[in-house]
Amino acid sequence: MSIDDLSYFIPESFLEYDWNGAIEENDGETVSLLEIAAFQTNTLKSFPNQEPSPSSLACLILWTRNYTLVQSIISLLQSRPGITRIGQYFSNELLWRAAFELQLQLIAIVNKPEKEKHQNTHIAEEASIVDKLYAYLAWCLSNDIDYHQKITQRWRLDKVWDESHAEEMNQDPLAKQIYRYMYGEDVEVEDRDKRIQKKSKQRKMGFDHRSRYLQWAHHPLIEKWYEKIRDNRIRSFFELIDTETPSVNRQMKTLEMDFAYPIYQYASMLMHGSSVNAFIEEIDGKITPKVVTTEEELQGKVGHLRRILHFNSRLIDTAIKHITVQKQSGIE
Repeated sequence: MSIDDLSYFIPESFLEYDWNGAIEENDGETVSLLEIAAFQTNTLKSFPNQEPSPSSLACLILWTRNYTLVQSIISLLQSRPGITRIGQYFSNELLWRAAFELQLQLIAIVNKPEKEKHQNTHIAEEASIVDKLYAYLAWCLSNDIDYHQKITQRWRLDKVWDESHAEEMNQDPLAKQIYRYMYGEDVEVEDRDKRIQKKSKQRKMGFDHRSRYLQWAHHPLIEKWYEKIRDNRIRSFFELIDTETPSVNRQMKTLEMDFAYPIYQYASMLMHGSSVNAFIEEIDGKITPKVVTTEEELQGKVGHLRRILHFNSRLIDTAIKHITVQKQSGIE
């Protein structure tokens, strides 16, 4: 089914949620985050009356990314902290990275570069907000197509669903003991017919998704972007829309936000575990794991993330209003 044949469905219960009531029941950073969620919900109210298009679909993906991050940090603040708050602190840092990367992409989409900054006329021509939304959707679809192609490859599925090792392990008491030691549970051998059914179901689902996304990628308004990604093996969204700033670092320099790069890098180090400083603390010659943080530190970190999410919500609202005006003018 083509993008043009689809329709938007937003549940009424979602649009009518009592955000004011939730705000009154909470305090601290949670209140500010709930206000962002309320603003984003209001932004979404125009969608059920819209006919889907590549640009509005791209906006909906961006909207969902930011809304999910807002809800994630609200859940994090409302969770039980355990012995220390370090789990909340750590999760916040990882969410910050996702929110900041979204912000860079939104700024790249909403900001139209001045022509004099680009000698390449091709870049200047394709710098409109709507066209960059097409590029964003094509970039998302290309990644989905690549993913579903990989998970439907027969040799991968054979390895995923091959239970011969598990069956052999079940016959070996020592192997079973080692498995329990490693994973904290006994090895489970599933019925062969069930495994075959699950493998077939996964393969069919993957093919269905890939077929759908391929059809969407060949929509007349985004096909050129998809072909550019495919033919040039482009991985970065920034490289796709502007070859002069193909990386996060370059993008931050262009936007004069490179002061924040060390924070972005630190979040990456946390994610990959490539840091001593992030996990170990030295105090007066004594080494200790970094597993304690204060409520004040946590609220400060959340406040930083919340400001990014607030800005993101406004950029998304700007993009949605822009495409609404474009449609009313008959441009898309």
